[in-house]
Amino acid sequence: MVGWLLATLALVACTILATVALPRPVHAAALRLGRYPARSLLFGVISLPLAVSLTAALAVSVVGVPLLLLLAPAYLALLFFGALVTSHFIGRKVLMSADLYRDGDVPAAAIGVIIVATVHLIPVVGELVPYLVSLLGTGATIIALSAYYRSFRR
Repeated sequence: MVGWLLATLALVACTILATVALPRPVHAAALRLGRYPARSLLFGVISLPLAVSLTAALAVSVVGVPLLLLLAPAYLALLFFGALVTSHFIGRKVLMSADLYRDGDVPAAAIGVIIVATVHLIPVVGELVPYLVSLLGTGATIIALSAYYRSFRR
């Protein structure tokens, strides 16, 4: 239980840091998650085999190995950011439903991580929650990035 508590506190700190340091990307991805939840999950699930196949293709080629050293941590960071975005989204929805969403995004981020970490304690379902949360937020982040680049090109 001590390990769970320390991991939860570390995730709360990371989520608060991401919310404070990158408020626009977190908010944009959470907004896309609210608008397109099924599409976000689909994009997140599709990103996993694409990342694995791209990793295998880069590992086979000699030229791609240095690029692989950059892309593999970038995808893992994207998965982690996706988990933070989904936790922020859940916390914001909980605070809005309780009519307590006045203080900004930092309490929402902390409450969302605590909710996700608590659901993770459920014996059977809890094992799947981190994967689902991460892929859902990753898909929302991909949708937000594509919308940003479409608007940037115009």
